[in-house]
Amino acid sequence: MPSLRKRLFSRKKKKPSSESVGPPGTPVGPVCETSVTSLTNGARAPVRGSDVVTPASHELKAFAGPVPDPAPEMKAAESPLPVKESPFVEAEPEMDDVPKEKPEVAEEREADNLEPAKYHVHAEQILHGLAGVGVVLCMILIKLLTPGFWELSTFIGAGFVGGLCTVVFYFKNRSEKQAIGEMLRLNPGVKGLAALMGDPPTWLSYREKDKVEWLNKILSQMWPFYDKAICEHIKDLVEPVMEDVRPPIFKFIGFKKLTFGDVPFRVEGVHVEEAADEVIMNVDLRWCGDSNITLSIEPNLPGDVTRMAPTISQISVVGTVRIMFKPFLPTPPCFGAVVVSLVKPPMMKFKIDVGKALGGSAIGNTVKKALYPFINDTLVNMLVWPQRYVVPIMYEEDTGPLDHLELRSVGLLMVKIVEAKDLPAADMGGSSDPVVEVFTEAKRRFKSKVIKQNLNPKWDEEPKYLFVQEPRSQFFRVNVYDIDMFNARSLVKGFNVIKNIKESVGAEELLGRAQVPIQQISRHPGTVVDEWYDLGMGEWAGDLGPGSGCGQIRLRTIYQPFASLKPSSAMFGAVIVKLLRCRNLVAKDASGTSDPYIKLKIKSEGHQTYVSKQNLNPEFHLTYEWWNVNTDEELKIKVFDKDYGPQSDDFMGELYLPISDIAKSTDSQGHKGVMKGWFKLEETEHGEIELHMQFIPFPDMRDVL
Repeated sequence: MPSLRKRLFSRKKKKPSSESVGPPGTPVGPVCETSVTSLTNGARAPVRGSDVVTPASHELKAFAGPVPDPAPEMKAAESPLPVKESPFVEAEPEMDDVPKEKPEVAEEREADNLEPAKYHVHAEQILHGLAGVGVVLCMILIKLLTPGFWELSTFIGAGFVGGLCTVVFYFKNRSEKQAIGEMLRLNPGVKGLAALMGDPPTWLSYREKDKVEWLNKILSQMWPFYDKAICEHIKDLVEPVMEDVRPPIFKFIGFKKLTFGDVPFRVEGVHVEEAADEVIMNVDLRWCGDSNITLSIEPNLPGDVTRMAPTISQISVVGTVRIMFKPFLPTPPCFGAVVVSLVKPPMMKFKIDVGKALGGSAIGNTVKKALYPFINDTLVNMLVWPQRYVVPIMYEEDTGPLDHLELRSVGLLMVKIVEAKDLPAADMGGSSDPVVEVFTEAKRRFKSKVIKQNLNPKWDEEPKYLFVQEPRSQFFRVNVYDIDMFNARSLVKGFNVIKNIKESVGAEELLGRAQVPIQQISRHPGTVVDEWYDLGMGEWAGDLGPGSGCGQIRLRTIYQPFASLKPSSAMFGAVIVKLLRCRNLVAKDASGTSDPYIKLKIKSEGHQTYVSKQNLNPEFHLTYEWWNVNTDEELKIKVFDKDYGPQSDDFMGELYLPISDIAKSTDSQGHKGVMKGWFKLEETEHGEIELHMQFIPFPDMRDVL
């Protein structure tokens, strides 16, 4: 449709008549109601007919022929409301081509099209009307009731006072509403909101602050150096663990290549917790990059065998890292160490490929099924809270001993498995053979006996003893399994066929799991807590934990801090040995050095460290535990030099310590049942070993639980 300006200036000259000519701006022609904005004050006025005589158009009528396009300022003045052309409306004909209506016909059509007038009634008008009606009613009542002078004066005074109070209340209430409205229309910002509410509410999120883009920019710029340092750290930390847990069919497991590529970790958010003696910062991390991680696996076969080199790629990790800064010091950087841990097991996905020569992805999937539990267990054992990694920032002369920052148990949790109900059926007969597993540390799990064919089993057993390291933030976990006589899936899940045959007999199928906060139990030490807990199939890393829907389990629990126990009078308990380091060991190799490793043993249960190559002062920092140890036993420690070849390993010294001596000892800080220090090795020329040992008594709680 042509614009209004085009319609005004593109028509041919008309001869003015006495009926149509008037002063500039006078409406002429047939009446056709529309609405435009006044050129002077912006009010809307009716425009009648097809012509509007404006100052510009009135002068332009004197010209013959087409009218040139006016200046831009004239366009803006003459056409305050431009009409936009639409492709869905046909173009209007020129003004000369439109047949003119007779005046009387136009007036009739205008009368038909006129809408009735609209009246707006305001609240003040209603109140005025009601007040008038009230006055009339009062006059009628006075006329009918004919009250006396004093009665009338009393009622008029009471009405006047009541009305005055109402008016005062009305205006006061209106002013308060206006003040509140002005406050609500304000944008207080972060500081203003903090001043009004103390702290911003939990639902309020300042995305730029949460995403900490400045930190991501720093990580992106420094990532090549961080990548190298982190990879070297992972090698030193994980390879000894791989050596300890490798299957017997493998001679060696390690890293051939390890790099996380060019894509840095991304910080999604940072949350700082308040604490009196430390700064706790929880950092949400996400990473999905072009890593190059290649393992080196050597089969345990005679002769020269080509090593397997499975590649781990397409890794994606989502988790939360806890970073703690403590202890506080008066010298920069004002804290002595950084403690790093994972808040909970991270969500991890990856792909394994062992190459075409060994079957490609088919064998890779089998390797993945074997490595995935290993990786998760490694993370749980080494990195997930309360496990931690301590990084000293300042010298020990300035910070003092940092042993209290290392992982150490502080209490004993006794758990009695009472009963369960509404367990899911896992067997074909519509029943299950449930067994319960409880633990606070993945490496130390305790199981109940198996109840055959029962979805509501009851147990009557002695309590399980669990160590607690962080009562305020730690969980103890419960797994309920169904035990099968034989499970074919367990037969082909890994490499070790002999081990798989053993696991196929009495295979386990998860029925449900629960995650219980120890804080609820540790609030009242020595008090029995008897509760039902929901069982679910979710992951530990989920926001809601395992969830519910798989029945319930009833547990009785008691928490006792170590300080309340009496180790000297106990007959049995647990022994914790932390092997720190050795010094000045004997050189057994021709090169003037040794490859030492250490064996520790109580009764028939033993542990062995990794080999520290070419080192006479090795650092180990390993912790070992023995459970249900009688005080008449002794701890046996032997040091050997590793020889590669047909010859046997060389003996480098030994140490024997009675458990009763540990139970009766007290350290310099007054902790009972603790023995630590340097101990000289026997049956050797020289050499010492530094140990930190603790005896934990197990109180008899059978009558209490």
